[in-house]
Amino acid sequence: MPQAVEVLLRNPRCRQLLYESRQDTLDNERTTCLHLAARNGHTNVLRCLLAAGADINRSTLRGTALHEAAMHGKLEAVRLLLQ
Repeated sequence: MPQAVEVLLRNPRCRQLLYESRQDTLDNERTTCLHLAARNGHTNVLRCLLAAGADINRSTLRGTALHEAAMHGKLEAVRLLLQ
């Protein structure tokens, strides 16, 4: 999966769609792309979303993106979100 994300991020249109979707909620728990990237440890996606202005403090029923990364053992994502 990380290789697929890398390929998508090389495409300017995919990056633009990612930027535009950063604030959209995806489910009843108000999960955003930032939460999903953190949960899955996709640090390049996290960097892209944060650079586009994603709200690092936005919270779901389970917490922030940092909480998601920590709960799923994604240490690199935790480190990135703590910077």
